[in-house]
Amino acid sequence: MKIIALDIGTKRIGTAYSDENQKIAFPGKVFSANQKESLMLYIKEQRVKTVVIGYTKDQDTKLVSLIEGYKSFLEESGYEVDYQDESMTSHESRLREMTKGNTNTQRQVKKDFKKEIDHIAAMHILQRYLDKK
Repeated sequence: MKIIALDIGTKRIGTAYSDENQKIAFPGKVFSANQKESLMLYIKEQRVKTVVIGYTKDQDTKLVSLIEGYKSFLEESGYEVDYQDESMTSHESRLREMTKGNTNTQRQVKKDFKKEIDHIAAMHILQRYLDKK
């Protein structure tokens, strides 16, 4: 059964999903933070049992509350929820975009790929989680 990961932010939520064997992570969709119903429908369509949420030890209080809210909602909806350290996943995602032949500066890459990075970061979160299994 597949696993899905969420990179929850105050503006956007990136998603990623695993293969059925839970070995490889793939980038999913990016949702606006106010698209909770669309996100939940997407999770349901992926037919998963486990949702992995990215976290870091130094997250601000607002983000911690947001993550805890999603955790509670997901658990109430019948999903198992686990956490995975997301330290440096956004940085890794930007580096990945820079190595795709883009000659722009890191600042321009950050601006250009800001929306694309969320699901790539979720993919890194999920791959770390799968690699630990």
